[in-house]
Amino acid sequence: MRLPIRNNTVLFPLLFGCVAALGSTGTALAKDDKDDDRKPPFPLIFDGKFSVGGGLGGARHGGLVKDNDDGSLSGVTTDKSSVPKRLFVAYEPWQNIGFQFGYTNLGKDSFKAANSTGLGGSWAGPGGVHTGHQADGWELTLYDRIPITERYTLILRIGQYFWKSEQTYTDVGGTYPVDKKTGSSLTYGLGFEYDIGIKNYFFWRGELQRYTVWDKDLSANAAWINVGLRF
Repeated sequence: MRLPIRNNTVLFPLLFGCVAALGSTGTALAKDDKDDDRKPPFPLIFDGKFSVGGGLGGARHGGLVKDNDDGSLSGVTTDKSSVPKRLFVAYEPWQNIGFQFGYTNLGKDSFKAANSTGLGGSWAGPGGVHTGHQADGWELTLYDRIPITERYTLILRIGQYFWKSEQTYTDVGGTYPVDKKTGSSLTYGLGFEYDIGIKNYFFWRGELQRYTVWDKDLSANAAWINVGLRF
């Protein structure tokens, strides 16, 4: 008899009851089997797995220099970026396919440069200039877990990042008002998951993920190390 719900401890006493009833009520059981074949449209929707976790990473905000240089900047050096961080909760209504929602902070990235002409925009020069960019927001993604071995799993991910972003500008004249934007954009990535210790409960996940923030020329490529608990 095929039951519509998996991995539920309530099934064990039910199965024993069915076996006991088989010897005395064969006709009735046959009828029950026929009824069991009428499965709900989404038989696994209420039998999924939840997981919670968080992660730290590194990110480069590609296009930051290009987005702020009209050709008058020189001697550009990239500063160290702050550490991106995330917290998430996920639900898998189907086996290995799930949704993840959480807060993602992509950290801050910046660069320094020299401007000898003062033509790099109203904020730039002449003299030394400094620009920083940071972004954070909420992320909703669909992911697919593709088992490779008993403990290693490939992760494919795609979704939407709802971000708020700001840029700061400093030159010899001082610090200028912060420029802010909000929006949403596509995010996608891939990674590997490894079950730690107790299989299917604790996991480690390494991922590479791409985000677009501010405009189409400014993106953040993030590398994540996540740990989580599945239950």
